[in-house]
Amino acid sequence: MLKLFIAITFFSLGAQANISAKRLKGQDFKEIISLNLQQADSTSALNSADLYENLNHAGVVEWPSMELIQRRFEQIRDDRF
Repeated sequence: MLKLFIAITFFSLGAQANISAKRLKGQDFKEIISLNLQQADSTSALNSADLYENLNHAGVVEWPSMELIQRRFEQIRDDRF
């Protein structure tokens, strides 16, 4: 299971951080991952995570009823441009 996690992490990081699949003979892939983790983009979802209490809820739309939600959904769904 750990190997699967590492493989998934490696391939997802490869797409995000442009990790090369090329490595030197005998070089451990974990070394490449750790080097690239240090260079990963600081604006990733993981690096942007915060506690729920710290989030700004000012822009959150409140829906007072299920009927209003259904009406708005149908209006958006049926609009044609």
